[in-house]
Amino acid sequence: MSSINSVTIAGRLGRDPEVRYLESGKSVASFSVALDGGRDDETTWISVEAWDRSAQVVADYCRKGHMVGVLGRLKVEKWEDRASGEKRSKVLVVANRIELLTSKAEAEAMAGGQGQAPRAAAPARAAAPAWNTAPLGLADDDSEIPF
Repeated sequence: MSSINSVTIAGRLGRDPEVRYLESGKSVASFSVALDGGRDDETTWISVEAWDRSAQVVADYCRKGHMVGVLGRLKVEKWEDRASGEKRSKVLVVANRIELLTSKAEAEAMAGGQGQAPRAAAPARAAAPAWNTAPLGLADDDSEIPF
């Protein structure tokens, strides 16, 4: 039997995404997602990285506190600490698909009514009521951004 490496999470961004551009021209966005602890009230923080088009969309339209859904795979990064020489590791999610779950109206309210403009200009669209927000699916293989 082959193994399955698939994970689905939904939570709020703990910080604004950080975007890096590699020499190859690829972009990678790194961010953390807070998962509600439920009964034990302990928040679980998950590190996420998104690549290429998904990275740019996350960087342009997501901010700290925004709700996102992430479908992806687990990856373990291993390295040696330069200061202590200790071996270190970190588990993270490499996103295959990002769902933007915060509506424009909610994002503006979170920004204190100041109107949170995205980093890149986007076509105007009507804000859906907070109770009727449909997730917006974005994957690396989408031919165009659907907004």
